[in-house]
Amino acid sequence: MEQHTKTTKIEAYYQATPNNGNKCEMCVYFLSKTNECKIVEGKIDPNGWCKFFH
Repeated sequence: MEQHTKTTKIEAYYQATPNNGNKCEMCVYFLSKTNECKIVEGKIDPNGWCKFFH
């Protein structure tokens, strides 16, 4: 299986606070069991946000 490199938090404009009520825990890319993201590297705050929010 091919491994894909995740985007850095800087490239994703990640912030550890919500943006207009949108937050990582509501995003399709957020993995709640591990507080990780499918596309952004590192630990992710459930209340965070980045430009890939969807």
